[in-house]
Amino acid sequence: MSSAHEPAAVAGSGHTAIVTGANHGIGAATAAALAERGDAVLCAYWLVHDAADPGIPQAYRDRRAGGADAVVAEIEATGGRALAAEADLSDPEAGWPTRSKPRVLTGSAARCGR
Repeated sequence: MSSAHEPAAVAGSGHTAIVTGANHGIGAATAAALAERGDAVLCAYWLVHDAADPGIPQAYRDRRAGGADAVVAEIEATGGRALAAEADLSDPEAGWPTRSKPRVLTGSAARCGR
């Protein structure tokens, strides 16, 4: 049963979830949490190669430039189901590489400096 802070659609009833920005930070944590609840997760990401900037830590730029394979491996290691896909979500014609209709979509991606 879901609580007031946990909507039924996210309560882990085996839905398919799409998480954007899932290659690092909040997106990666959200993907792991949904998988832990029993959802199959599509870890969507877009590789971003930031220019050197003293205001942005190098480790952060490195994570944005990497895929979501490590997140998928972590989810699978704990018995969850996940798939990583690079997707430009600004393109409405791109489509989704899933077989089932997603019931959960979280937006953790951000576009900066483009």
